[in-house]
Amino acid sequence: MNNDLEPCVSFMKDLEKFIFRMNTEWEGIIKAYDLTISSFPFFDYISNNPGVTQKEMADAFSVDKAISSRACKYLETKNLIERKNDNRYSHGYGCYLTEKGEDVYKRIIKEGNEGLSKIFSGVSTTDLEKVRNLIVQLNENLWKEGERK
Repeated sequence: MNNDLEPCVSFMKDLEKFIFRMNTEWEGIIKAYDLTISSFPFFDYISNNPGVTQKEMADAFSVDKAISSRACKYLETKNLIERKNDNRYSHGYGCYLTEKGEDVYKRIIKEGNEGLSKIFSGVSTTDLEKVRNLIVQLNENLWKEGERK
């Protein structure tokens, strides 16, 4: 291996471990409420965008409408969301959290925030901003790389 790349490889390995552990923690919180890791982004999006349609979510996540539809159906069977006829579209249904959904969402976010507080304990705002800027730059580099192919 090129010695110039050793710090990059080491950083990526550490980042991979961190992301894996974070995902495991997050998945544990979500599963405790009988949700799946794949349905939660839709649940979160509906919470932050009441009345959003499945088509709008599909566009927001760059997925097929069928994926959005399945996630909403799953959340609906758990009585976490309801789909209501939306006057904005001729045959679109807006998605809204149910009372149970609002309660579950608040509890998940509370537990998640408590976990984040522990994880980032002792990390300065300056250090967090440096890491965030680094990740933004790496993401931009990935997009540039993708454009070249």
